[in-house]
Amino acid sequence: MKMLKIRQIKVAAVVVLVMAVSLGLAAWTQAQSTAPSAEGQHCVVHLEPVSRESEISKATHLGCYETFEEAISVATDGTVKLPSGISPSAVTDELLGSYGMGSVPTANVAIGSDYDDVGFSGLLGTLTWTAAQGCSSSVYYNAPNMPSGWNDRVSSARSYSDCNKYYHYEHTNYGGTSITCNMGQTCSSMGVMNNKTSSEKWRY
Repeated sequence: MKMLKIRQIKVAAVVVLVMAVSLGLAAWTQAQSTAPSAEGQHCVVHLEPVSRESEISKATHLGCYETFEEAISVATDGTVKLPSGISPSAVTDELLGSYGMGSVPTANVAIGSDYDDVGFSGLLGTLTWTAAQGCSSSVYYNAPNMPSGWNDRVSSARSYSDCNKYYHYEHTNYGGTSITCNMGQTCSSMGVMNNKTSSEKWRY
């Protein structure tokens, strides 16, 4: 009788252990499925203008968002409300202008977007740079390094708001090989600079 009770206790203990493991695996699986993905994030960084070539623009990270249209809304202080589900590849300087970018004097404007894939698809994430005003003959923007998570990641890029020359450099502090993404002749791919951008400049 005593042996039978011991055996029953052992069986019960095994059952409890199996149930605990099963519940633990289920909880882990659920956590994995609901955890936010690192892919598909659309980030925004605000830059302060500088008036000298050698100066560094102060950068402020404004967060990352689930959609590109949310990122553009943040980048323009809510002035530009893109249609839900619009493809990032369709968002040009002309389109942003037609949606009112720059029409509100107190609102920020987007000056450029970097894409973690070719062709501006935005499927793997985007980085949009915003500022209080666009480029001019006396207003420059200089980023001597990339925000966290964006070093050696850019595969296509386009600029906005009269930033006619959008420079991408291989190394920090504007060193190494570079490519210029001219506004109107955007970089749908980066050639030898694919996944190599470590610093950037914007010029009129």
